[in-house]
Amino acid sequence: MASNGRTFLIADGDGRVRAAERAAVSDLDDGEVVGEASTGPDAVEMAEALQPDVILIGARMPFLSGVEAIPAIRGRSPRSRIIVLLPRSAAAAGRIAQKLGARVAFGHPRRQLAQTLEAALEDRETP
Repeated sequence: MASNGRTFLIADGDGRVRAAERAAVSDLDDGEVVGEASTGPDAVEMAEALQPDVILIGARMPFLSGVEAIPAIRGRSPRSRIIVLLPRSAAAAGRIAQKLGARVAFGHPRRQLAQTLEAALEDRETP
């Protein structure tokens, strides 16, 4: 899929969270959402089909959590950067996600999500 900027796949079980993530990606200068998934298996399939630059995935999704989906996504879309958004109370899941090669961004208010994404993409600490 051709794009002038970074392509994003958004995956989360909550439609409101996906909407907030979509809005945050649109706030980026070079972000384009190319797909949305509401379950872990859908996220894996879409990652393979779309080969996005970035996969923004939530921890809690039906059938396969975001953290559990990381190895399958890595195998099918190895160049995609995976960012797992977690609540601050999920530090243990964050450590697992990092060991699996994902970048972890801990929860921020919706208005700060774009800054959180930028920081994660640049490997900086989140604001």
